[in-house]
Amino acid sequence: MAHPVSTSRRFVLARRPHGQVREEDFALVRADVGAVPDGGALLETLFISLDPAIRSWLDDRPSYLPPVAIGDPVRSLGLARVTESRNPAFCVGDIVRGFTGWQERHVVPSPGAEWDRITPKPGVPLETWLGALGMTGLTAWIGVYDILRPSAGDTVLVTAAGGAVGSLAAQLAKRAGARVIGTAGGAEKCDLLTTRLGLDAAVDRRADDWRDHLAAAAPAGIDRVFENAGAPCSTRPSRS
Repeated sequence: MAHPVSTSRRFVLARRPHGQVREEDFALVRADVGAVPDGGALLETLFISLDPAIRSWLDDRPSYLPPVAIGDPVRSLGLARVTESRNPAFCVGDIVRGFTGWQERHVVPSPGAEWDRITPKPGVPLETWLGALGMTGLTAWIGVYDILRPSAGDTVLVTAAGGAVGSLAAQLAKRAGARVIGTAGGAEKCDLLTTRLGLDAAVDRRADDWRDHLAAAAPAGIDRVFENAGAPCSTRPSRS
């Protein structure tokens, strides 16, 4: 049975999770979308990005963003299509990127700079704008080229290299001419890093003897570290 576009299915936060999230922490509801006010736009969600940061937004604790309120749609970045607009800056059919949340459609009363307009490119899947061409790719790019700045021949260690940011950072470091070692959890991820992504070596962080494997992978030492797993940072002199 078809439902009118004046309603939207939403996954809302039903309770605060404790530890690993459970299905019971969320609820699927149908809610009225409401009218589009002057200056507003109606957005239809096309893709959402399931990022690790979502888990932290579900906790009631201070952060760079307020926690998701009980009963509100779960917050997430996404891509959406403008289906109705009363804002001259947003036209029907535009593809935009922003915090769509886990919902089919919603009204943005006054969309501004927090919504990026996306221009689709031939041969580039639209969802790429949430990955390599989105915040994930930008984080990796800035971390490697603006902060790490590896030189050709450097040995670079990328932690959590099997994840979204880490896998891109490792490839960017390779592109810069560095020898790249990645850490990841499990043999399958480590195999992916070397056979699919072209890293020079991979170390299973879950192995009891991971330190020995890391030492063997970098006998002359490590010049740069892309710390991507939230560990404390330390400064060590580069090898001469």
